[in-house]
Amino acid sequence: MKRINNRGVVLLETLVVSIFVMAIFVFVYRNTVPMMGQYEKLETFDDVDSVYAVNLIKNMVITNISADYIDETLLATSSYADISNCNDTTLYTDANYCSKLKQILHIEDTDIMYITRYDAGDLDAFREDINKKEKDYLFAGGALGKFRDYLKTVANSESFYNPYDENSKVIGLYRVFISRTVPMMDGTTIKKYANIGIYKNNYVGD
Repeated sequence: MKRINNRGVVLLETLVVSIFVMAIFVFVYRNTVPMMGQYEKLETFDDVDSVYAVNLIKNMVITNISADYIDETLLATSSYADISNCNDTTLYTDANYCSKLKQILHIEDTDIMYITRYDAGDLDAFREDINKKEKDYLFAGGALGKFRDYLKTVANSESFYNPYDENSKVIGLYRVFISRTVPMMDGTTIKKYANIGIYKNNYVGD
């Protein structure tokens, strides 16, 4: 009888330890997976290199494309415009510089360079138009499959000033969005995304 009782105690202890270990694994899993997802976003959404890259694209845009042309032509009937074609002489006067810049920044033909209006309502319209492209393989899970997820993380305005203050020279006018195909050490590539605002004071004399 004593031996049988000992076996029962051992079995009970094993069961308790197993439940405890399983509880730890469940706890770690439930807390680690979201953190890994957040880390992935930090790695591919608005990383330092991509923000620097989109700032260079922004400077090229404001140097070549006037606010009037953006308003009256590019965004006259659409929530966004594709500005990735370096050979479009209505956009860029120096196609070679544009192409070299894209090459250096790892902006490939499958990547995007979009411009939208800054206003939160226009940003929502842009999100909606992009979501309508879900049948497009590029947006449905292909090369730009994460772009829609990135748009969900884009804030309506920066927190360091009021972009809708008409008395401010830094009022937000437009946003530039890019994606980059960045080569990794193992020979693979990763898509990265960033955006930056174009403000009233970017256009000298406005």
